[in-house]
Amino acid sequence: MMIPRWFFGLSGVILMIVGVSLILVRPRPKHERGMARIVNFGHIWAGTCVLVGLFVLLFAMGVVPWPLGR
Repeated sequence: MMIPRWFFGLSGVILMIVGVSLILVRPRPKHERGMARIVNFGHIWAGTCVLVGLFVLLFAMGVVPWPLGR
């Protein structure tokens, strides 16, 4: 049984929304300066969510081919 492509598309959109919302709602301590404001675990995790969501969405749209062997 194969998973339908619309499910991957919906999952990719949800992951991108979660990643963007993580960046927007993250509380920022006042003591963060310089690169510490950008390079931290919260932003890296949010960026990972956005990138994986984009990849899954491209996968669902057929831009990235299905894995070999299927």
